[in-house]
Amino acid sequence: IEKFDDAEKAFKKYTELIPGDPNPYDSYAELLMKVGRFEESDRRYREALALSGMALPPLHPLRAELLRSWCRVLSVVGKPNEALARCDDAIRLFAQRRSDAQLDSDRTLVNRGLALSALGRAPEAINSLRDAVRGLTGHVPEHHPELLEAKRALSVVLVDQGQLDEGTQLLESVLAAQT
Repeated sequence: IEKFDDAEKAFKKYTELIPGDPNPYDSYAELLMKVGRFEESDRRYREALALSGMALPPLHPLRAELLRSWCRVLSVVGKPNEALARCDDAIRLFAQRRSDAQLDSDRTLVNRGLALSALGRAPEAINSLRDAVRGLTGHVPEHHPELLEAKRALSVVLVDQGQLDEGTQLLESVLAAQT
């Protein structure tokens, strides 16, 4: 807790020292997300994105990364429609930004799948999460936390949709990889 308090003070100070720079707001929002203060994280991501529109070129890498992280927070705070829109914005920016952005897009597809699931759009969520798992499988080791998270999320949606065998098998593979 002491380290969090120190980090929070540092990020608050950083935002005061460079008020027009979106990076400290992004970093602070990420810290808040990691400790479960999602409503505050949502506010900081909003500030960071607003600042990035004024301070950065439209295709700057930070804008797409902000959108990807923010869409995750929006899902958690019960704003799945906005989360889906931000995920789609991030994917568009990653696609325009550079040819090597596929890994970033695959990571965003996980967040997109979670938003679609929260909206009750399970078939689309399954497609998004399958695409994420396929893409991440080609870019990260099989024990990588992001790949395991994508597989776990897919397994939950599959089980919820009555695809018990596939969902259970996938979840068992995640649990085996974590041991």
